[in-house]
Amino acid sequence: MSSDPLLQSPHWLAEIKTKRERVFEFLEDQQAEGILLADPANFAWLTGGESNQTGIYQAVQAGLLITKEEIKLLSQENFADRLPDELFGHLLDSSEYYPWDIPWQEKVEEHLPEGKVIGDSLLAGMEDCRQAIARLRVQITAWEREEYQRLGKRLSHALEATGRSILQKLSEAEIAGQLANRLIKHGLHAEDVSVCCDDRLQHLYEGGYTEKRLEKSCWIKATAKWRGLCATAGRAISFDDIEPEWEKQIQRASMLSAAAVYHSRPGVAGSSLLKHLCHRVKQMKHEDPWPIDSPGGLTGYHPFELIFLPSHPIRLVDRSVLVWQPIYLAGMSCDTFYIDEDGQENLTAALRWPKFFLEVSGQKMERPGILIR
Repeated sequence: MSSDPLLQSPHWLAEIKTKRERVFEFLEDQQAEGILLADPANFAWLTGGESNQTGIYQAVQAGLLITKEEIKLLSQENFADRLPDELFGHLLDSSEYYPWDIPWQEKVEEHLPEGKVIGDSLLAGMEDCRQAIARLRVQITAWEREEYQRLGKRLSHALEATGRSILQKLSEAEIAGQLANRLIKHGLHAEDVSVCCDDRLQHLYEGGYTEKRLEKSCWIKATAKWRGLCATAGRAISFDDIEPEWEKQIQRASMLSAAAVYHSRPGVAGSSLLKHLCHRVKQMKHEDPWPIDSPGGLTGYHPFELIFLPSHPIRLVDRSVLVWQPIYLAGMSCDTFYIDEDGQENLTAALRWPKFFLEVSGQKMERPGILIR
């Protein structure tokens, strides 16, 4: 199948070469004879954003078998023309197709090498490599960073255009529909959309949307996908004026977010970041237990590749992407950030939107404010 010009650029070709090298190194590190990757996140990661879910059922129709000699595509016949031609020769060494009514998974054993075989779908008694491959995905390439920058701007634009156009008396579901429509118009896949209005702001952790109608205050949030990569962001809107208490709560959530971003450096443990945020919450004299859910984690080809937990020894790696979404009562601050040895970049930074200007350890930081309609 002919592909778009982007897939013929030197950046994309370098991306495929890098991924090919990484997966062969991973095979050697795992001391395995073969790897079968069929999870959509892993398929997208290795192929530069392609999907192996097609058809009216969105079923997984292809997998990648990596051995020491080659990378082979195993798929249904009706999937054969869906991949760009550039993948053949640059990533894929061979392919095997089966009739649409014979699941390719049933034929896997015919191609497996002897010895240790690992996989992400646990077919044919394979050893589970899902956590190990997730850790491999989180360190992004230069090409993925460029795609993330494109994704972040489109997501921010969709959120802010929705925030500027919604009207009072619309239901949360109607607002969610408008937001999803804008994401789709920008070429993004709406992975998740959340709208909370007025007294439902006290239940931000629940997310989703209801038939409740907007009276005064609204929080909109979305996770969008582009070329397999995921980003998450949110924005706050108030009509006429801002409830002082809600503004204070969003400012505190924004300060927690700014502090989390400031201290997010390669090598830092996620658990230590959570401890730091808990200490800041105590300084705010917040009496209830905090947090009641994780306020952040590493993102990539899943909305959350690895979630920060107090007891889990996840450490940030150079050139990774994370979501911070701390909640303080009815206030939330949520964006997606890239980090490396040189610092941090807000991939979903506010474009045409009010901002809070905060300072953390002498460094000035911006967080999205509240739009007054």
